[in-house]
Amino acid sequence: MKPEHVVSAESGGDSVAAVLGETTQPAYQLSADGDIAWWNEQFASVVGYTDEELSQLDAPDLFSTDAWDRFEARLTGSDETTYWTDKIDMVRKDGEQCTHHHTTSLSRNGDGETLTGIVSVADEDLPRAELLKTVQLATDRVIAAKTREEIEHALCETLGNAGLYRAVWVGEERDGRLEAVAAAGPETVSVDAFAGEWTSADEARPALVTAQTGRISTIRDIPNSEHPDGPREFTADHGFHAGCSVPLVADGMIYGVLTSYTDTSDRYGQLEETLLTQLGRVAGLAIGSVQTERLMLSQPRIELELRLKSDTVPVVRFAKETGATGEREGMTQEENGTTVQYYTIEGAAPERIVTEMENTDNVRSARVVDADANLYEVRFAESAAGMLLAAGAETRRIELDPDGVTIVATAPEGTDVREILDRIREIYPETELRAKRTLSERGRRDQPAWPDSTELTDKQTEMVEAAFEAGYFEWPRDVTAEDLAERLDISAATLHYHLRRAQRQLVEAYLD
Repeated sequence: MKPEHVVSAESGGDSVAAVLGETTQPAYQLSADGDIAWWNEQFASVVGYTDEELSQLDAPDLFSTDAWDRFEARLTGSDETTYWTDKIDMVRKDGEQCTHHHTTSLSRNGDGETLTGIVSVADEDLPRAELLKTVQLATDRVIAAKTREEIEHALCETLGNAGLYRAVWVGEERDGRLEAVAAAGPETVSVDAFAGEWTSADEARPALVTAQTGRISTIRDIPNSEHPDGPREFTADHGFHAGCSVPLVADGMIYGVLTSYTDTSDRYGQLEETLLTQLGRVAGLAIGSVQTERLMLSQPRIELELRLKSDTVPVVRFAKETGATGEREGMTQEENGTTVQYYTIEGAAPERIVTEMENTDNVRSARVVDADANLYEVRFAESAAGMLLAAGAETRRIELDPDGVTIVATAPEGTDVREILDRIREIYPETELRAKRTLSERGRRDQPAWPDSTELTDKQTEMVEAAFEAGYFEWPRDVTAEDLAERLDISAATLHYHLRRAQRQLVEAYLD
């Protein structure tokens, strides 16, 4: 049967055991006499054998002659290489040869040398550019979403419609079970049915394990795995061969699980797992943000208006020089404290804007997201918005004009405003408190008084009318933002930009 422990080693044994204990990649250990000393479930899935069958095999049964000759030379010392990465040919149970990158190293124990290998089963064949583009698009949509439901559907629709996955779904843990709340892809209906296949086996369900532990779960070659017959047969019938579940997590809070399935077993290498994990963190932060906003709006609030005019801040100085104007569109916060903010800035060349942002001491990086929509991403090591958030306040608006920067935030009654100002002035010494207002209950009038004009631009009016007529505001939507943007012959980012600004002005008109 499958060995219970990683082979220990006098040199580097603890670190080897730690790596093998954490990796979700296929891994194995070989001894100099050709024994397969240890393997994990992922390795068994790649070669198509059960644990019982693997325990009866020797290394030359699994590896090509050339591969085993190289392994043997290093195990016996005739080749003194101790660490290397190379393409290795293996022979599966069905007789087919599979080739993957193996990262291997040597360590010594009481019985001699042990070779440890970790297999990268997917990244070399992965359409990297397409995956990176899809994950970035999903990130942008998650950030633009206004509710938890929109965030969950944005994840599924973006990944599920990209052609990279057989199915994608988001689940939330309820009473010890995981329930699907959003799904997309060619096999959407099958995903819901798949959830029903797990009854008494629910405790072993990888997605549920992820929901309870916050750790990624990856299964390759699902039809030949050791999971219950019902789910295995169901996945085989519907073309699910590999699956990966990542947590939607932020600040230790697990909000749900994002699960995807592919129609091939050789997927979910290190790059893909890393990108999906990062996407799960962004979604977790976004969900936490909208829930915090909902809670904040239910409590008595004060409104603070801050003004920053110092020429020592590069972005303020450059706005004065160029006449540039801008507005923050959204923000997320990463686990290390970095705040990622999105701005629309007009009146200056994109290269100049990025350069001035990056010249600011507290900015880690800046990039153009969509030049047509004048949309930029700025990553702050420290920021006024981040400090306001840490103090329990929420930044409602940040605007850049040729005279400086205006920040409007709301905070619970009783907030120590002086403490907030002192913290912000550590970064921006000349920050001024322009106004402090107590907010009354808003938006609860029996007959809301609308102004005669909402002051929408012609372009905003055109976008809102087109979106309404196309069913964009329906739930579920009758048309995606991409399809609507294509009809209007503009980019999706430009459409989002105009709709967000129009919606904000309409809501402000309703609440004022």
